[in-house]
Amino acid sequence: MNMIKEWPPCQVFYIESMLTICESVRNSHEMITIKRKDPILYNFGVNDYLDQFQNIIQQAAALSRYFWPSYNKDKNKNEIFQKRGEYLREYFDMSENNPLKNRELRNAIEHFDENLDLYLQKPIAGEFFPNYVGKKPDENHQNCKFFRAYFTDTEEFEVLGKKFHVVLLINEIIRIYNHLLIDNETGGVLSNPVKKII
Repeated sequence: MNMIKEWPPCQVFYIESMLTICESVRNSHEMITIKRKDPILYNFGVNDYLDQFQNIIQQAAALSRYFWPSYNKDKNKNEIFQKRGEYLREYFDMSENNPLKNRELRNAIEHFDENLDLYLQKPIAGEFFPNYVGKKPDENHQNCKFFRAYFTDTEEFEVLGKKFHVVLLINEIIRIYNHLLIDNETGGVLSNPVKKII
């Protein structure tokens, strides 16, 4: 049985859970936007920026699992999870090339410790930056290695050599957030299927 589809009263739990994730992203985005204007006034340093970007990536990975659940070996559980994902993807009009589906994004966060082990196993030479915010290095600086970085010109967040377009994620999460707010305020049920305006 697909509870989220067939028993609407349970939908409020999904709405509230996803709203919490989306609000965290929205708060991080607002903090970055406000404090970017005058970081000295707000005493907002490189690590503060990167922490907010990392939170956005982590929350995006958490939200992604609602729409594209991980495979479960238990056939009955897996069917429940997959039906929920299918229903939510259809409701929010999400295609397979949605930025939230990016498995590399999820793996970068969920398996960070393993990725760190593997990253450090490779022969690494060059200039190291534990934390960096600024323009992406040009061709003359290809030996730069970043633990965490945000490139202001390309709007990419990098962690252990993997880059993610944060703006695409933020835009998609805010789109979902706005529709969740409407559903929450109109009875706590998924009653207004989302259709993108293209």
